Amino acid sequence: MNKRTLVKIGLLVIGFLVLLLFVVSIFPARTNYVIKEPQLEEIKTMCALGTTEIDYNNVAHVEKEDWFFGKKQRKMWIEYKAIVKTGIDVEELEMEKKGNKIRITIPAAKVLSIVCDLDSFNEESFRTSKAFPIKFTAKDQNTSISEANKNIREATENNKDLMRDSQLRAKKIIQNYIDEFTTADGLQYEVEWELK
Repeated sequence: MNKRTLVKIGLLVIGFLVLLLFVVSIFPARTNYVIKEPQLEEIKTMCALGTTEIDYNNVAHVEKEDWFFGKKQRKMWIEYKAIVKTGIDVEELEMEKKGNKIRITIPAAKVLSIVCDLDSFNEESFRTSKAFPIKFTAKDQNTSISEANKNIREATENNKDLMRDSQLRAKKIIQNYIDEFTTADGLQYEVEWELK
């Protein structure tokens, strides 16, 4: 091959590459965008984590009659700390989507759990009314703590401000989650709330 032929082939290759670059630049590459929408299961997971914990210092008491020295009431008090968790039941959470409108129904908040803090029990936790107390069984103690926890549950659920705050906390978590999304048209979602 002579020099002239090599120059012609070189110019032809360069011309082809320039043409190829021009064609590629006027036809942008197709990209498959995945548009993610708010999902109820993700909302449920976040709301399950968004609970409120309250520490209660509580006293349970046991009363028994002592027949050994005649009929006398003997009492025992048990001081302990209970941890109450409030929030919404995520299984009752509802969501409907239509276009860029979302309707969220949030159930009323309630007590989700009450747990005795075992670290709060020590020798000072158990007090009795007499110098020579009668024996109180583990069953007596468990029954009195269970009854005291029922009273905590009732007091907590009757605290309307606390229950409302727990429900509004769930609403804020959901709103922050939905605010992260836009529709395929680039619009923000409009949320309609129903608080039970």
